[in-house]
Amino acid sequence: MSLITNQVLIIKLGALGDIVMATALIKGIVDKHKSSRCTLLTTDKYREVFVNWNNLLIKTFPRHGLIHNARTLSWMRHQKFTHLYDLQGSNRTRIMSRFSNIPVRVGNLQHPAYTHCPKEPWLGKIHIFNRMIEVCNSSGVDIQYKLPYFPQNTAEIKKIENWLAKSMLTGKDIVLLHAGVSPKRPEKQWPYFPELATYLIQRNIVPVWIGGEPDRELNSMLSSVAGIDATAEFSASELSQLSNFAKFAVTNDSGPMHILSSGNIPIFGIFGPSDWVRNHALGQEKYVITLNKLSTSGPKGTNLSELTPSHVITFIEKTLF
Repeated sequence: MSLITNQVLIIKLGALGDIVMATALIKGIVDKHKSSRCTLLTTDKYREVFVNWNNLLIKTFPRHGLIHNARTLSWMRHQKFTHLYDLQGSNRTRIMSRFSNIPVRVGNLQHPAYTHCPKEPWLGKIHIFNRMIEVCNSSGVDIQYKLPYFPQNTAEIKKIENWLAKSMLTGKDIVLLHAGVSPKRPEKQWPYFPELATYLIQRNIVPVWIGGEPDRELNSMLSSVAGIDATAEFSASELSQLSNFAKFAVTNDSGPMHILSSGNIPIFGIFGPSDWVRNHALGQEKYVITLNKLSTSGPKGTNLSELTPSHVITFIEKTLF
């Protein structure tokens, strides 16, 4: 058994897309500290993202409430951590870092909470993942893997193969579609997924509607138009493996968009009011579809109702076919 030389705490609380992008950063930190015990502090609903990680302990806590925050800080102070990586960068995690008594503390800003941070201030002009690479680099952590990291699991792959066979999709061309968004951000929802699904069927491509329980009613309606309803069929890790069985995916700016980008297929992420430059799926910049990225004759606003099915279908056809 190797000698444990340090204890490392990594903080990343959410949201889902940010958690998924951070998996590459967390992998880099864990690889840097191979002889250390590494612990991730997150919230319980994101535990499933790390189900196949064998070298990472998971500690969860409720995100809201002063009592929970105080208990978590007390826990941090008593664990004898030697290194802290704050990948969240919120006011709350800065306070936790500042009073954690952990000797080495890495964060996004020049602040008393951190002993290491990038030399350049954070101005929000680049993709958040690239900024967090700079954060890790500031303490000597080199991020080599730059896609969401989901360790493969043969049982998960077998489950997917069985589901495809049961759904009579084995050997067929499928496209993964995620039409849902956070209830807090309804303006990010593209309204023309039924038209896209009809187009796919005409090309002998089967739409597969993915998402969690909040998407169930929407996916039931959409699958009645065309395709297969796969609501809540797959965990985050399983969904990352499912991407390798599809031709491509089309999603709103959402957590599943980031999960699917761990595979080797194009992910057409539809962006409206949010900044695609800072938030697109890793490795998928060329596949972003947005009002402000199309030709000079295309629409220029941020209202996704202006992004017609014709705009999206034409972009996909020019890119793939």
